Amino acid sequence: MVRKFTLIFLLALSLGITACYDGWDYPGDPGGPGSPPPLPPTLPKPVYLILFETISLSTAAVGDSSCFGATGTEAYRLAEWSERITAAKNFLETIAESVRVLPRTIEASDCAALSAVEAAANDQDPLGIIDSLTIDANNRPAVHLKAVFWDTDVSGAFTGVVETPHWAAWRKIRNRGINAVSLHYFSVSNPITGHWSHWKSAIDSNLVSLSTPLNTVDPTDQGRILRIETAASDAEALASWVLEKALGLGGP
Repeated sequence: MVRKFTLIFLLALSLGITACYDGWDYPGDPGGPGSPPPLPPTLPKPVYLILFETISLSTAAVGDSSCFGATGTEAYRLAEWSERITAAKNFLETIAESVRVLPRTIEASDCAALSAVEAAANDQDPLGIIDSLTIDANNRPAVHLKAVFWDTDVSGAFTGVVETPHWAAWRKIRNRGINAVSLHYFSVSNPITGHWSHWKSAIDSNLVSLSTPLNTVDPTDQGRILRIETAASDAEALASWVLEKALGLGGP
């Protein structure tokens, strides 16, 4: 479905460009002999802004056995998360005019309570961009993509503020009439009942997307290739899903 939607979107772009130039005749060489004809206008990307808010353990926390129990897989998981985040950003940039990545890095002292996530949910102006954000001239959507990159779920559950569909900043801009959408992405390798599963269950499933889990750690070159390929294919699917939801759910 998402790939079909992407193809439809790309076809629409090509048709839009063609439509702009139906009946247009090249006027000659305005810049003199040998100069190229003027380029067609660039169509705006369909999404105005994506705030890509990532949640994962710090390097130090991964090295702490009380936070990360999968001894021997530390380097693999850190590389996986980094590859997934980079790939996702690259694909999201194909659909959005601006993609701002906001890492919420969980330190060892907070890996059980996850208070940094609670604080993020209450943050009124992440990256200092919310108060200055204005309504896009074309009413393109602004998307808040909250993304968890984790190994094994953390026992417990969040308070209500984290599990609300829109965090504080996005509620603020929606109240100002900005076309704002909140979406959720979970890349948890070994999901059990805990903070992430409770959060996922509390959100409308229409607003949630999941990665392809890499449950088995393969440290060989073949395993590394599979990890990179999975990060890329998941990122492409994520961007298509975000585009579909942003255009279908837009509006305060």
